Amino acid sequence: MHEGRFPHALHLTAVHMAVTTFLSLTLYAAVPSIYPSMEKAIENRGSLIRFLAPLGALFAVALACSNQAYLYSSVAFLQFCKQGNIAFIFFASCLLGLQTFSWPKLLILSIVVTGCCICAHGEIKFQMLGLIFQLSSQVAESSKNLIGEIVLTGAGLKLDVLTFVLFQAPFSFIPLLVGVISTWSPEIFTDFIGMWWVVLLNATLAFCLNVLIALTLKRLSALAFVIIGVVKDVTIVASSSLIFGDPISHQQYLGFT
Repeated sequence: MHEGRFPHALHLTAVHMAVTTFLSLTLYAAVPSIYPSMEKAIENRGSLIRFLAPLGALFAVALACSNQAYLYSSVAFLQFCKQGNIAFIFFASCLLGLQTFSWPKLLILSIVVTGCCICAHGEIKFQMLGLIFQLSSQVAESSKNLIGEIVLTGAGLKLDVLTFVLFQAPFSFIPLLVGVISTWSPEIFTDFIGMWWVVLLNATLAFCLNVLIALTLKRLSALAFVIIGVVKDVTIVASSSLIFGDPISHQQYLGFT
């Protein structure tokens, strides 16, 4: 996302979804047996579209805003903000009947939210636009994950992971494509030519990530997914500080701990 490389969040996200769609279709053509619920998905395509159309739009917004936030804020700060997803998903899951409310859970989530606020308040190079993009991404991503959990585990669908990803990717790509066309400029193609192998490698990793996210949502829950994600966030924050030199204040160390 650095200037002079490929600082085009919307277009990078569109490449992610295009490659995910291509790889999913290729995998289905080569090994259809690993898509056991495909026939059921086609039969219930009307119901599936009602879930996947908003899911695709939310996914597109989440990815585009998340990538855009990197232009304004440090990796560490963005990971601190993401801890708030746990509280949002918990309360939304309770409202949707996916989780059961309990006071011990509320106490733990209060600790998480408090630490998140301490981290955000201690940001050394704070920029409001970065926070706005990040919070927009989090609300969209959390809502997307909840819809994904419903599609994968209920709603009369219970899709397998690969079938879910195959349908999700094009529904996310369509709104992104509209954005790509409306914001196109020649330097985007020039930047892509200069970094094409990195962009495509990044998009291939995005495909693997989409499969793993869907697998976690199906086997566990949206709440479990974001809680497990704390381990990933610790790794990212440590890496951004040690390898890339992102500044982290003592207050942020305390809040994240």
